[in-house]
Amino acid sequence: MNSYKSIWVTVGSMIFGLSSLVTPGTTFSTDMGHMTREQIEVWRVVEEFNEAFESNDLDRFFSFVGNEITVLTPGHPFRVEGIEDDREEIEKGISEGYGIASLWQAMQPHVRVRGDTALVSFFSRAYLGTPPKFYYLRVTNVLARTDGDWKVMHIHVSEVPK
Repeated sequence: MNSYKSIWVTVGSMIFGLSSLVTPGTTFSTDMGHMTREQIEVWRVVEEFNEAFESNDLDRFFSFVGNEITVLTPGHPFRVEGIEDDREEIEKGISEGYGIASLWQAMQPHVRVRGDTALVSFFSRAYLGTPPKFYYLRVTNVLARTDGDWKVMHIHVSEVPK
């Protein structure tokens, strides 16, 4: 089976497992004491990835991204596929002022790891753009372990309804 197809089969089973365990109003602990070593490893990668985004450090940001990344965000009516197109979109957003991040605070993370695939979801408080506009967001990242390193392969961001 193609390795990326295998990732999506694993993600599907993780999502199904997550949805069956979560009821409305459930909150997830940010206490890393409740995470396994592997979950902590994945969460630290996501934290560094988020910090690079918040500081607009594109070289560092893209060091955490897999070549075949897929990105879905509220600001785009289409899916961005591949690291080159993702970088082009982010650079355009920064140069035009709407993609500048001044805050990207992750809250209530939930990390699931199955083999070489990880599913990370969290809420984010964010200030984006110039002038900064405040957002509450839901974020899901899918990571794959490649050659021992965790890489972000999929990002889905949606606004929390007001």
